[in-house]
Amino acid sequence: MTNEANKKYLDEDTFYYRRNLANHLQFDCNYFNIVTYSQASYICNGIGAYWMPEKIRKAINALCPDLQPVADNHDIGFAIGEETKEAFTAINKAFRTNGFKIAKHLHPWYSWKRYRTMRQAIAFSRLCQTEIGWKTYVNGVRKYKEQMENEKLAEISP
Repeated sequence: MTNEANKKYLDEDTFYYRRNLANHLQFDCNYFNIVTYSQASYICNGIGAYWMPEKIRKAINALCPDLQPVADNHDIGFAIGEETKEAFTAINKAFRTNGFKIAKHLHPWYSWKRYRTMRQAIAFSRLCQTEIGWKTYVNGVRKYKEQMENEKLAEISP
């Protein structure tokens, strides 16, 4: 997906709202604070891997709106993380933990929506922790590093 398409997914106001929400809820592995809006707009693409068709990601986002801030944080972790199994596992565990925090923040204990969101967080966390998730993670980290290097080279070129 191009940078322009990502900007349509994540506008600046939404980014700052989600950053403040993540800080308020004390997200585990909170990556919102170490990127700018410009970086996040390039990285964040909703729920689903960057290689998935946009229509599928849009459908998943519509089915799981509560988890979008969690997915954005996860996307940032998948872009700027270290290429280690420990970092990979930590950000996937954080998806579950942060999903629970969002569910509890948005819905009272007696609401079925709280438990639906928690089940979704568990499912996505497990799905990301697979071999396909590992390959997506490593490719995402490398893709983002390459993009940053290209931008640095463009800045210093005459």
